[in-house]
Order: sequence, then C-alpha cells, then structure tokens
Amino acid sequence: MSITLEVGGDVYTGFVEASVTQSLADVANTFSFQASAPDGLPLPFKGQEACKVYVDGLLKLTGSIELINIDGDGDTHTITLAGRDKCGDLIDSMLGSMEDFQGVLSLKSICERVIAHLGLSIKVIDLANPGTFDAAVDVTSPDPGEFAMDFLEPLARKRQVLLSSNAEGDLEIIRAVTANPFASFSTSGAGPYLHHRVGDVENRNNVLSYGLSRDFTGRYNSYKTVSSMSVVAASLEQAQIAVLGPSAQYMSSQLTQILDTEIRKGRQHVLVDESYIPKGDTPARAQWERDIRKARGNVYGASVHGYSSQDGFHWHPNALVSVLSEYAGINDKMLVNSVTFDQSPDTRTTLALIDRDAYTLALAEPVEEEE
Repeated sequence: MSITLEVGGDVYTGFVEASVTQSLADVANTFSFQASAPDGLPLPFKGQEACKVYVDGLLKLTGSIELINIDGDGDTHTITLAGRDKCGDLIDSMLGSMEDFQGVLSLKSICERVIAHLGLSIKVIDLANPGTFDAAVDVTSPDPGEFAMDFLEPLARKRQVLLSSNAEGDLEIIRAVTANPFASFSTSGAGPYLHHRVGDVENRNNVLSYGLSRDFTGRYNSYKTVSSMSVVAASLEQAQIAVLGPSAQYMSSQLTQILDTEIRKGRQHVLVDESYIPKGDTPARAQWERDIRKARGNVYGASVHGYSSQDGFHWHPNALVSVLSEYAGINDKMLVNSVTFDQSPDTRTTLALIDRDAYTLALAEPVEEEE
C-alpha cells in the first residue's frame, strides 16, 4: 500500500511522508509529500507542474504542485511538496466583467460559463440535476473582482446541492447519499463500519484512534432569510411593493425564520440575498444554512489502518458508514465528510463523519413566517 506522485509521466515513490485529502464540503482536494533528497542531487520540481496522485494505484487527485519548501544542512535535505486539484484555480480566481445571464439557466450551465470566462480546463458533471434558475428572478451577474466561488456557491445553496471535485479535478454537482452504495456488495450486507467498543468479544474493533468535536460557536437560534426583489420578480410574484425610483431595486417584506432549538435564544443569523429568492424557497434556504452549520459543529473523527474498509472498498467522501463508538456515545449511520490518506511511514486513513442527514433537506417542521 502506497501513495505515489506522477509528474510528466514519471512516477515518484518512497516518500518519507505523504498525504491526500478528499472532502465533500471543500471544492478542491489537497495533497502533500515529503522526501529526503540525497546530497548533491538537484530538485526535480520547480513548481506549477501538472500532477496526479494515486493511492494503492487508484487515481485520487489531478492538479498541480503549488508549494515547494526545501530545508537542510550539510548532510540531509528535506523537500516538501504540496498542492491542490484543478478546482483550486476556480477557488482562487476572480471574475472580470461578464454579460448578463439571460433566460432559464441550469447550475451546470452557469458553472460552465464561469469556467469558460476564466479559461480553465475543468469539466462540469451534474449528478444532482437541481432545479433551474430564471435569470430575471434569481440570478444576478457577478461583480468584477468577485471570486468565482463566491458567485457560484450561493447559487448551489439555493438549490441545496454541493459543489465538489472528483479524482480528475473536474467540478461535480452532487447531493449527499441517502442509501449505502456498498451495502449490496458487503459480505455483511451492512457496508463499511467503524467499531470501537469496550470488551470487543466479536473482534470487530477497527478504530485506532478517535475524536469527537461539538462546536456551537458557528450556530444560531434563529435563521432569517430576506431577499431583494426586482421589478420583474415583483410582477411574477404579484407582490405589493413601493416604488423607490425608476431604476431602483425593491425589497420584499417577506421574511422567513427557521429555529435551531438546541441553541440559546438571542443568537440570530440573517441571510440577505441580493437576488430574489421565491417565497417557497426561503424556508429551504434558511434550513440548509442551519443544517450545514450544525453538521460542521458535530464531527466524529476516526483513524483506521490501511486505505480500505473491511470489505476492500477504498474509503471516500459521501459514503454512509455504520459507527458504533461506546466511548463517544454513537450508534448510528454517519456520512463521511472528508477522508485523509496518510503514509508516515505506516498507512492509515483518517475520516471525519457528520450527521447522515446534514445535507439532505426535509421540511417536516414548523416554520415561522413574517410578512
């Protein structure tokens, strides 16, 4: 089992340390390598080289080397390489002046237009097929100098989908899984598991180390959504608004509130969208924000030996895992939010897991509305 780096068709192995992280919540995946260079040999990399990262021969990341650090003395030289996949350029890049978006648009077409504007070689793969946008109602053109992802991510949130990258470095539009894709292939029928039990008589314990984090600092008791309304949107919604001027924007008096009863009263988060959010979408938008913040604040982490589950399937984000941890008080299926493969020098995988419904919207609770 090993992690290898391919640059210009050459495969490099034997690193002192190697790590690659894939995340469901972050758009770009990352890698790092550390090697000891023999005295007198030149550094084979200059930076910016296109590369691929493999784990056990499976492609996990396609990107470029972005960082090189060299340390040493008279006897030893240590080289550290780090970088991200191709979507890292989408995160870093700012947009220039773009023509107005018109007509009925898909999130895929908007992403493709932004990527083409930047001149990036990134495909957009739509695995979620979210609802379309009406440019006259809920899409505004980006401001010159706005970061590309600052423009795209709010649109994804409006449709309760995630933007993530795959092993080829392309952008995927996805939803969180609701069923375990490994279950039908598993010898147990239950799929991969994490087991950490006192007195393990069944010899199923596979967790080397664990951690549980419950962080409430980014959560609020009340999530309120308000949005701007254009003249066209007002007509479509048959809203009663006051005219502020011949070219002015209009503000809807509509306000939706979603509560997180686990958080003390008085903590309020207001979501203001410069484009119009249709009335039916405002509860979903507020609940999506609440649930993501809740998920990020409740994380179970576990390290296991090797890079595969007990049934031989490589760990990966957006998979359901059965978690039994008596020490952490968990006995449930959880969603893999991120995976880090490490070689330092032993091989292990570190997983961060969150509530299985963290990214799945189900409006089955009371919603407070003010109009």
